[in-house]
Amino acid sequence: SLTGQTDQCYTPGLPDSYGVRGAMYGPIYYVNAKILYALGNRPFVYNMPGCRVRCPDACKLGCPNPVYVPPPPEPACPIESNVTQPDRKWYEAMLFADCEGNEPNTLRLGERLSAGELTEVIEQFNVDPLTPEEYQCMLSSTNYSIPYGPGWVSDLLNSCVPLMSPPDNATDMDRRLACQGLMVNQSTNIVSMCTNGMPCKSFNAFATNGSLAEAALTCGTSALYKIVRTLASPDFIEASYQMVQMQESLTGQTD
Repeated sequence: SLTGQTDQCYTPGLPDSYGVRGAMYGPIYYVNAKILYALGNRPFVYNMPGCRVRCPDACKLGCPNPVYVPPPPEPACPIESNVTQPDRKWYEAMLFADCEGNEPNTLRLGERLSAGELTEVIEQFNVDPLTPEEYQCMLSSTNYSIPYGPGWVSDLLNSCVPLMSPPDNATDMDRRLACQGLMVNQSTNIVSMCTNGMPCKSFNAFATNGSLAEAALTCGTSALYKIVRTLASPDFIEASYQMVQMQESLTGQTD
């Protein structure tokens, strides 16, 4: 997006209301969850943020200075409760929830859902995850993806996966930031994960540029089949299209 602040929580007429919860937006959360499951099986989905901080309070731990963009005309379709239809659809598909008291917390998805509910979420993906050996191969892949260069995919996997799915050794601060779609950049500033130049903004390009499949090819035909099946599935294509629409819009709205 032109602002680097990609979220569905924009309020017409209030330019400072841009949210920063891009990674917590329904279609992106679903796309990330499906890729994470395909890469790392159930634990990666278990460790995803278990709730999200709703707008307009998505900046509990600090936000970048808003960039002024003149407010657009009123949307042709009303946005009930400031949530778009794509957001609601994938939010519900993931059995997602808003954080209690709208305060960021450390709750993981697998901690909030029962084992049966987590299985329900995962089964809708309808993909076979990589084996641990195949995933480790992906992490060390040095495929060449024009124009990104050798190792681009493996670098992003190593840097972005722990942001989207904080591992067991993540700090409480990491988890509180994750449920807001926020991260600490190299300058130690808190920014949106979807800010231009951040690893997870580039990670979303996996949905369209074929680089993830190219890396999988270097790890064998079984890995390639699993990744291609993930990327070519109708639900993934639909959510990815809505994700791209949101990230290319001035407001973050997709409908």
